[in-house]
Amino acid sequence: MKTCVIIACAGQGKRWEKKPPKQMEPINGIPNVKRIHSMVSKSGINPDDIFITVNMENGEYFPSEYNLVVGNSSREIDRFRNGFSIIPGYDKTIFLYGDVVYHTDDLTQILSGTGYSFFGRKKGNKLTGKEFGELFGISITMN
Repeated sequence: MKTCVIIACAGQGKRWEKKPPKQMEPINGIPNVKRIHSMVSKSGINPDDIFITVNMENGEYFPSEYNLVVGNSSREIDRFRNGFSIIPGYDKTIFLYGDVVYHTDDLTQILSGTGYSFFGRKKGNKLTGKEFGELFGISITMN
């Protein structure tokens, strides 16, 4: 089964009120989107099958060595829509938010699932030590 991962980084980040975009905020010294890309690569997904969707306003901040998909809108739905053209070439597509700090266990769960969506909270965040941890991911399996 051929799988791709799309890391959605096309938000405007208006509440963030600073540059660079929040997806580039360092986590343990590594920009979060690079951290996510590395974790996905280490899980066995070929780096050529990992895409980052960005919008024209923030595309300059993202590493050009990655597969960037530049869209012209930063509405919430366009985080996903910008990657829709990639889906037909794969049996399975997984969308991840680029501004979520994933724990390895959580990302493993998302990447190993088939045909599921998961948005929400789970008890305890091992990375931040907070009471609740966010876990976001969508997996689409083509038939």
